[in-house]
Amino acid sequence: RRGPRAAREHAEWPRGRAGGAGGEQGDKVAVGIRPEHFSASGKARLSVEVDVVENLGSTSFAYATARNGGNLIVELDAHDDAVAGREAEIGFDPKQAFLFDAESGLRI
Repeated sequence: RRGPRAAREHAEWPRGRAGGAGGEQGDKVAVGIRPEHFSASGKARLSVEVDVVENLGSTSFAYATARNGGNLIVELDAHDDAVAGREAEIGFDPKQAFLFDAESGLRI
């Protein structure tokens, strides 16, 4: 497999998302979330360790590792105070997540 491992945590998904083409209830999936879709107010939560914070002026990116070893990139805004080497809790709205079949990598 190429690229970083997806962070895999248990979460409840809105009806209709996991039962799309190629996906059945109970199948293992990989979850893809765009860096800009993480937020402090998201319903689905992940605990991560912040590895690096890249400051780019009005925005920043945190490169983080989830508890299971999966890698994440999170877009931060000026109000976020992520610090490299510390744990943080991040959230996202499951409606903005993309689901992929864990075996084939195809989008569900």
